Amino acid sequence: MGWAIGLLVSALGAALWHGRGKHRLGSDFRLAPLCGIYYPVATLPGWLQPLSWALPASYVFEGMRAVLLEQAARLDYLLYALLLNAGYLGLGIRVFLATVHQARERGSLLQSGE
Repeated sequence: MGWAIGLLVSALGAALWHGRGKHRLGSDFRLAPLCGIYYPVATLPGWLQPLSWALPASYVFEGMRAVLLEQAARLDYLLYALLLNAGYLGLGIRVFLATVHQARERGSLLQSGE
């Protein structure tokens, strides 16, 4: 999940600031309350729960909560987290490559190195 967010943030930074390296737009620590780290997803308001279930970390933390409280391994949660991670990573790679391609066409990438 971190790699996907990093790729999307880098792509946004390249798109917004024309490749000038100013891509410190955010961090995934802001998603922590939605991931069920501090409390179960069920305690969130009803309108926030679908957003929480769209994050792979929610399934990981709910699965660990099930192991600790119910002594039950929720392999379905692990599978959902893996599928969401794969989807988000694919999306992040696609958006990043498209942004770099557009920046190259415009000539807005900075020359570095040689």
